[in-house]
Amino acid sequence: MAEHNIGVTFGRGDGVAQDLTEAAKWYRLAAEQGYAEAQHNLANALAHGRGVPPDQREAARWFREAALQGVAESQAAYAFCLASGTGGSEDLREILKWLRLSAGQGNPLGMYGFGMMLVTGKGGVPNPNEGLSYIRKSAETGFPLAQGQLGVFLSDGEHGPRDLLQAFVWLSLAARGDAPDAMIEEVKQRRDQILRQLNSAELILAKKRIDGFVPILLSAQTNRFYIKD
Repeated sequence: MAEHNIGVTFGRGDGVAQDLTEAAKWYRLAAEQGYAEAQHNLANALAHGRGVPPDQREAARWFREAALQGVAESQAAYAFCLASGTGGSEDLREILKWLRLSAGQGNPLGMYGFGMMLVTGKGGVPNPNEGLSYIRKSAETGFPLAQGQLGVFLSDGEHGPRDLLQAFVWLSLAARGDAPDAMIEEVKQRRDQILRQLNSAELILAKKRIDGFVPILLSAQTNRFYIKD
């Protein structure tokens, strides 16, 4: 779709001065013609106020349009819009449906959200083992939110075996990543608490795992819609 490609060019600043307003204009033109990539990128622009005034409800509408066309990242984003109330009334079964679809495509946010719902039992019967498995898969892609939450669960032992060494590894990875402000303080606090409980051999092993961590790459299908500013 030519209009969308023009939007990407302005959004990235490829060969032209970066202009997020111009990018959003072209995304909208393509989105209104039903182009899924443009619908997702327009929704992202609206959600974060990139080149357009922020509008969470309109963002949710476009995330839904792209989600209906199978965009994994939009499916997860729309689920979180529903959870926050910006996408309509909170319907746990509907949220679970979209997160399941996104997780099934290997999207990190989708796997994290679906895993959390399974752990807590929201929208259905709790399944902590399967939930932790999805959260771990998300963490393995390098998603800081999942890394931090996995570290918390492993340090508590609330939904499975307690493993302080692994908890320290995941909390350390989350702390050096782009974890949300609301989580970063707890992540650092827990990491530092565990640090005082590990012996020297465990710390050497933990450092080796942290330094050797390589994120599992997303498939092109899962990640193809993500446009960095």
